[in-house]
Formats: sequence, structure tokens, C-alpha cells
Amino acid sequence: MARKQIFKQGKYYVAEFPHDPTVGWEKNKRGIRRRLGSVEELENLTPEQRQIELKKRWFEAESKLRKDQIDSHNQKERERSQIKKLTVREAAKRWEKALDITNAERTKKQYMLSIDHYVKAVGNHQVSKYYAEYDTEFKHYLKTYTKSDGAGLSADTQHKHIRQVNVFFKWAYDHDMTTKLIKMKGIKVPKKDMKTLSIDQLDDAIRFATVKLKESTDRRHKLRYKNLERAMMLARHTILRAGAIWSLKLQNIDLSDKTITITAVPELGWEPKAMKFPIKPINEDLFEYLKEDFESRDPKEIWYLDNGQGELWRKDSGDLSREGADFFKEIDYPKMKPFHEGFRSTLITHMINNGVPITTVQQLADHSSIATTQSYVDSRRIQQEVAVDALSSIKRPKK
Repeated sequence: MARKQIFKQGKYYVAEFPHDPTVGWEKNKRGIRRRLGSVEELENLTPEQRQIELKKRWFEAESKLRKDQIDSHNQKERERSQIKKLTVREAAKRWEKALDITNAERTKKQYMLSIDHYVKAVGNHQVSKYYAEYDTEFKHYLKTYTKSDGAGLSADTQHKHIRQVNVFFKWAYDHDMTTKLIKMKGIKVPKKDMKTLSIDQLDDAIRFATVKLKESTDRRHKLRYKNLERAMMLARHTILRAGAIWSLKLQNIDLSDKTITITAVPELGWEPKAMKFPIKPINEDLFEYLKEDFESRDPKEIWYLDNGQGELWRKDSGDLSREGADFFKEIDYPKMKPFHEGFRSTLITHMINNGVPITTVQQLADHSSIATTQSYVDSRRIQQEVAVDALSSIKRPKK
């Protein structure tokens, strides 16, 4: 049965047209509909006059519809043509807006820094006009780049910038800014073991902060050592990342249930990294510490690392890491990232070395794979401890 092209729908006469006149009607697919006028408007006409008027309006509506379709198609073609002329910086501005929705401010800045390095290295070319030699030029730039303090970029940092520029090019390809997927090859990053400490060193660091807290008379110094003590105690007994410790609210610590819940903190723009197991148990040592700590707090305090007035002690998670690094230097510990290598990697290494199943450690560490957990292990320390233990069992030959 032929499809009706003009029909009544409620109070109106409606026309229906195929989406594509060259294809015609498609089975089980409704066409494009347009109102031709109200039934009331045409009720005084004879049936013949009404049919003529509706047919006239049908042709007018079709003419306008097809013109609009052509205009829309041409506009899209112009936009596609313009999009392929966007420079890297112009495209990166659009990408930055997209990152606002999906990424934290700090991550977005890191991406934009990588784009800035790339443009300085090879120029602000059109995204669609990428040449293979840009790969070499960018790598040479990163290898020879020096920061304001005269230091260069580590292999890890160079690799990170290449990886982040590749993420940008993938986004540009997905948004029709280039017809080919651009992917620069990463550089080889020397595999190295995590730096770790002994458990005694970790506990000594916390004790040193406690001693300095008792000795200090200056309020700022007391606040510093107290919050370092708090941060290190939490790291020591939960292996939480620095960001999770920095952003933790007191309301997320439930002493009655002996749990800590890690959640996003919108007011800080902070989101947990791969937090598959957000509820962390509190062991007895940490429970006794937190219980005493809570009793000494001012009612105004909101944050685990609070300045005593309901404000964060440090405004950025990076500030907490720097405070920890300065503290390690103060007590003459090896140079390392205190909450990453000092506590997290050390404790992961020692748990695995003491027989805790790696899958259990993986859950506590909130790693997406066992391979990631394994990468945190100081295998050199484990192997040497096994070897040293073996020395004890070697007997001297009898004379």
C-alpha cells in the first residue's frame, strides 16, 4: 500500500517526505513531517479547493525542506573543511574545553604543557599537515630542554609529554581534524626499581615528627609537624596515595566502623585515581592514633590535614608531597617521593616479601592490575634479603 503523503494529525494537516528523495521511502522508517496548516483554517474550502491548496503547500514545504537539507549539507562541508585547517593551538583550545568535563584541573594543565612543548618544538602547524620528521624534532627538543633551574627533563617526563601529545592527536582524529591517526613513538625509559626504606625507617620518621612537634613552640612549626605526623601515620597503615590523604575529610573517617571512605571532593576538583576499593579498613594501631587525635581537635576542623580553622593545611596535594620531601631531607633520608616510594612502595614490597598474597595487596593499593602492583616492588631489596638470609644457613666446613 502506498504511503499517504498528506494526512490529518489531530488539529493539523501534515505532509510527510522521504529523508532522501533519491532513496525514497524506507521500510519501517518514519519520514520527515511538516505541518501544512490547521484543519480549522481550511474547513471553509470545498474538498477540491482544499486538495489543490494542500498540494500547493506540500510542494512549497518540500521545496523548503530540500533547500534546507542542501544548505545544511553545504554548511557541514564548510565546517569540515575549516576543521581540517585548524592549527595545533586552535584545536588544543577546543580540546581544553572537552577536558574540562572529564579531567581535573591539574591534569588539564599537564596536557596543555605538553602541547606547549610540542608547538615550541615543531611550530604551530595545521593538525592535518603532520610530517614524520616532527617526531624526531619533538624528541630532540625534549631531550635538550632545560628548566629554569638548569635541570633537564627525565626520560619518564619526556615519555609522558609524547604520550599526552598522542592523546591529543587521537582526540583530533576522532573529531575529523585529520584524516590519518597520528601516533609518535615513545622513547625507551630505563626500567628501575622503586626506592624503598626499611619499616624501622618509616616508623622512625613518624617518631621524629612527633618529637619535633613536642619541641616546637612556634604555632606554624607545630602545625607542620602535626600534619606530617598525621599524613605519615595514614600512609603507614593504609598505603593511601598522597592525593587521597591530602583531600580526606574527617567525616569520611568512621571510628565506630573502623573504616575510611575515599570519595571525590568536588570543591577541590579532586577525584580518586582508580579507586576500585574505596572503603579502607582501620587497623588497631591507626585506630588508637585517630581516636586520640580526634579528641584533641577543634570542633571547627573539617579536614584530616586541617590548619585548625576548618581549612586545608596545604592548598594542593603537590604541596603535601613537597613538605614530605623536605622532611625526609631534614632527617637525612634518601631523596625520594615520600608518599609514593617512601611509604607506598616500601610497604607494598614488605607485604609481598612477608607472604601477603599479591591480589590482596593489589586491592589495598587500588591498582587496576597485578602488573602495576608488581612494578611498585623493590625486587632488588627482596632478592638481596633472600640472599642475605641464605648466608646465615651456610655452615663453615669442619676442620
